[in-house]
Amino acid sequence: MESPLLSDEPSVQHVVHVSDLDGAVDAFLANPKASVLMVSEARTVDVGAVVRADDYASRALASLNASEAHRRMAVRTAILLAKPVHP
Repeated sequence: MESPLLSDEPSVQHVVHVSDLDGAVDAFLANPKASVLMVSEARTVDVGAVVRADDYASRALASLNASEAHRRMAVRTAILLAKPVHP
C-alpha cells in the first residue's frame, strides 16, 4: 500500500501520493519547458512555476555539477514546500 505524504499546513491537510509526486518530477525533468501540473485530492501544483519560484531548485537545475539525484530532490522538495494560492 502506498503511503501518502501530508503537508504540515495546520488548517488543511493535503495528501500527496508518492507515485503522483514521482510522476510530476519525472515529467518536469524530461521537459522543463512543458507545462506540468500535479493534481492531487486537494490541490493542483504548477511544477514549473513552483520550481522557478524556489531559489534552491532553480540553482540546482542550472548547475552543471548537480547530479541527477540532486536535481530530482530539489524539484521534489520545491513541490512539497509549495503553498496553495487561493484566488
